[in-house]
Amino acid sequence: MRNADIKNIVQCVATSSCLLSTNCLLGLWTPLHQAAAKGDVAGVRAALIGGIDVNARSEIGGETALHCAVQWDNIEVVKLLLGAGADVNARDRADRWNRTPLHWAAMYGRVDNANLLLGAGADVNAKDNSGYTALSLAVTEFRKRNKETVRLLLGRRGINVNAADIYGYTVLHDVVRWGKTEIVEMLLTAPGINVNVTVIGGRDKGKTALDLVEECENRDRARREQIKALLLARGAKTGAEVLQERSWRSWFRKLPGFKS
Repeated sequence: MRNADIKNIVQCVATSSCLLSTNCLLGLWTPLHQAAAKGDVAGVRAALIGGIDVNARSEIGGETALHCAVQWDNIEVVKLLLGAGADVNARDRADRWNRTPLHWAAMYGRVDNANLLLGAGADVNAKDNSGYTALSLAVTEFRKRNKETVRLLLGRRGINVNAADIYGYTVLHDVVRWGKTEIVEMLLTAPGINVNVTVIGGRDKGKTALDLVEECENRDRARREQIKALLLARGAKTGAEVLQERSWRSWFRKLPGFKS
């Protein structure tokens, strides 16, 4: 394939219909991928019977048919592929997104698909190239349709709600900075949430969610104060307070006979 072809494809992916037609036209997808994206259950069955590997990957994106079915919200195809042994934790190309089907289900608010994937063993804590989990993407693209997906993920046993991305931020840090009050409330009720976890890198290293309230992108002061009150009610501290507390603990541990 020529570089010009690839460039045109990349420029074309702004709409799902364009992506679908382009991949089919240039042969980047197998018939299984095409049928999965179109929601053609009979076509998926025929492709599988014809010997196409259920986990076959596309030429350019590395996605499987399961990725395609999830992105285009074709739940009957998702069921069929999972029943045929599709790898629920398959990742698309590592040098692009490196995402599992659950990442895409969360990002697009496909709550029924996400539920199926989790039931089939999807790793709720899997990270993509940016260190984003499914929860990270669900709140990043938070719309009305994503609300139930966020609830589903937060209710999943074993979810790490304090996971940091490659930039050092947790989901709580992000939604506080974006001024998303509703999601802050949802996160603060999640089991295991650490309201005082600090940013582990970058310009905000050492800051907590309480520090980041002042950097909230939403200019509505009332909303900032509301988020601040929610955090304080859960025992939120500033980064300076957390550091001081750690220093005191470290000092006490050095005392003779100290037992933690």
